[in-house]
Amino acid sequence: MTSWPLHRAERTAPPAVYDGNETSGVHMHTQNIIERAFQLASDSTSIEDIRKTLRREGYSNVDAHLGGASIKADLKKRFATREA
Repeated sequence: MTSWPLHRAERTAPPAVYDGNETSGVHMHTQNIIERAFQLASDSTSIEDIRKTLRREGYSNVDAHLGGASIKADLKKRFATREA
């Protein structure tokens, strides 16, 4: 038993390990958004297609993750290798 009082949030916090269930309406992804974006690039024709699919799949902060010049260039290379 701890010697200090626990805050309510500490007593009711959800488990830190993902057990395959959705918690509080938040969809948990086992796959990293960047990894998923590269998978989608194989069948996509634009960054916007990838963004739309990621949002539809429930990923959050899609624009922040795919907004950088480096990630966009890498995804575009994936488009180019598929077309070659």
